[in-house]
Amino acid sequence: MRKWTCFWFRPLLAAGVTWSAAAIAAGPKLVEEFIEPAPVNPEVHASTLVEAAPGVFTAAWFSGSKEGNDDVTIWSARRTAAGWSTAKEIARGSDVSGEPRPCYNPVLFLAGGRLALVYSVGREKSPWLPYLEWSDDGGVSWSAAVRLPAGLRGPDRNHPIALTTGELLHPSTGGTGNGGRGVHVEFSDAKLTTWRRQPGVADPRDFGAIQPTLLDHGGGLVQMLCRTYTRELATAASSDGGKTWTPLEGLGIYLANSAIDATRLRDGRWLLVYNPSAKPVDARLWGDRAPLSVAISRDGRTWERVFDLETAPIREGYAYPSVVTASDGLVHLTYTWGRKRIRYVVLDPAAL
Repeated sequence: MRKWTCFWFRPLLAAGVTWSAAAIAAGPKLVEEFIEPAPVNPEVHASTLVEAAPGVFTAAWFSGSKEGNDDVTIWSARRTAAGWSTAKEIARGSDVSGEPRPCYNPVLFLAGGRLALVYSVGREKSPWLPYLEWSDDGGVSWSAAVRLPAGLRGPDRNHPIALTTGELLHPSTGGTGNGGRGVHVEFSDAKLTTWRRQPGVADPRDFGAIQPTLLDHGGGLVQMLCRTYTRELATAASSDGGKTWTPLEGLGIYLANSAIDATRLRDGRWLLVYNPSAKPVDARLWGDRAPLSVAISRDGRTWERVFDLETAPIREGYAYPSVVTASDGLVHLTYTWGRKRIRYVVLDPAAL
């Protein structure tokens, strides 16, 4: 493996989050709305967002009586100039005998010019199996579901990135078992017909990392940021396009035990959405999922917290962001609002 680019050797003492009151006062929010003002089901969670066509956005999430119950399925809606469509169910889970099983953590992404959806099916403490569906009309209709090949997890929670080789690099967690900790990546072709899984990323400090998000720095340098069970933001890097990785290390940034996501802005900066926290006295306590905040970085290691998306304390908090830089140059994101609704927000990066 080639040596990392020089910025990776900056001392970790310089890493951390600072506060920019001027940026917060500027108010970067351009749009703030619920996808469904009154969802059909009691609980909604874990949204994913993609720009399916210029100016057209498709979101998906899981919804049912409660996470882990057999009635939890995948729902979706589309946003055009007319606003959000009525949400509809697009995927159900079942076991080999056809009995209902809960769905989890959908991921929407473009692959070979088509819209793909990958999600997991299974019960707690039993294997979670990844399924794939396709849409050729931007999410209006969907194909029947097919299983990914045995031994694969597919993208877990966050979007894959497209490599210059034409392949997709998928951020993934553990194995096919529920709750399996540890991160790895998987390669696929653009049609998602051939896959290969890479070895797990070394974790000498036992972070218990899951749900990585990938940052493509160009020139074969790819970085991952990970949620961890120590609640410290962890990172690793690959200088060969995801084939091999440095061991996970901490960035001295702490967060609730909750998902994160990141995107590259047009001006080259990186934007991270997460639930910031003080260093936990006991990492077994998951921490509050409020506030939900935005941080900015120029190198992927040193982050400045610049804006709070949500601050009011509510039950279940604000969590599981999905964020994209769209063709309009703006930042579009969705996230769970109190496990009751999915919030959609548009930010002007020039105000961050």
